[in-house]
Amino acid sequence: MNAKFVLICFVIFIIGFPLGAQFAKSSVTSSLDDLKPYGLPTNPVKSPVPVVKEEWFLTNVSQIIKINSPEDIEKKRAELIQYIWKGDFPKGKPPLIRKNVELGQYKEFVGVKSLDIYEFNWKSLKSQVYHFKTRAKSPKPYLIIIHIGNKPLSQSFHLFFTFFSLRAGFDVLVIPSPLSSIEDQNLTYSSVPAINTPSFGYLGLTDQNVFFLLEDNTFSPLQLYLDPLALSLNLIDQQYNYTSYHLVGSFDGAWEATVYPALDPRIKTSHAIYPPLPFFIATNSDSTSLRNYEYFHPEFTKLANYLELYVMASYGKGRKHMHLIDRWNPHRYNEDGYKAYADEVARRVKTLDEGDFETRVFDNKQQKESSVLVLEQIYSDIEGKEINVGW
Repeated sequence: MNAKFVLICFVIFIIGFPLGAQFAKSSVTSSLDDLKPYGLPTNPVKSPVPVVKEEWFLTNVSQIIKINSPEDIEKKRAELIQYIWKGDFPKGKPPLIRKNVELGQYKEFVGVKSLDIYEFNWKSLKSQVYHFKTRAKSPKPYLIIIHIGNKPLSQSFHLFFTFFSLRAGFDVLVIPSPLSSIEDQNLTYSSVPAINTPSFGYLGLTDQNVFFLLEDNTFSPLQLYLDPLALSLNLIDQQYNYTSYHLVGSFDGAWEATVYPALDPRIKTSHAIYPPLPFFIATNSDSTSLRNYEYFHPEFTKLANYLELYVMASYGKGRKHMHLIDRWNPHRYNEDGYKAYADEVARRVKTLDEGDFETRVFDNKQQKESSVLVLEQIYSDIEGKEINVGW
């Protein structure tokens, strides 16, 4: 074992994850228990095996995708932007920009050279975006954006993805959801912000569904989900020379990896790991997605349903939107729901002559191997050629 491997094993162990110990092994084959730290994020157990329901195939998918031309996309995009921001797409920058921040615990990332933090504060609800710069001698000209949703960066797959991307020469932008913290410091009930509303009094932001009560004709809390990325990219456009942006999201973050590229064509490729599913699948299943404010939002999804959002995220010269699905993750639901819509969405995108929609299914019971395959797929789409992740 050479000195570099020893160093990698040591630093990863320090930050509390068993990545380093497995990293030193010569084989990628291991027991499921050993592979759990590398696995894609999971939710509570519902079904031990993938299921297919007849109700999923009752819907005529072609009829509910009301996009037949680039003009239809532009019209829907304008309507969604108007609804969210009550005007134009945001042109501002993050309200607080901290350059070359002390790396702290992130100095243990072997591949990280420097860190900028972009801070957002809405009525005491704080959010931070982390912009990691790679230490690679020949950094790649692309920016990878990983939306971690309500999961912390310390969740094993997010850490795994960020570590490998930096090591591979990519700069990485990490985006959390509004009610989460990137450093595992989720709000406690004693410190949660309270918002004064004329109709309901002071509402504690202990749950995202409180946002439904804050909607009015002048403000949509959907801004809190989308502003951090939009404003960060506005800043990055001015200060960096990346040739393209590539968005990855898993679970809650997969919602943004679907919706944001539908609104902002600056995103070249987007990968949704366990994507937000159409309502005709989610309502005929064990899914808990309907409990989420941003996913279920009635007014937003009436303007563009999820099938249409897939098409919008895919459309454009050189653009691609991909759904990544692990059929054998025993903690997920509806793994095979894609069979009811994927082919028709891909056909619809093809009729528009620009862009690509694809679904990639990983039929592998080994969690770590699935995670490596996800990395290889994402890197290959970014580079435009097949990439093998060295392990």
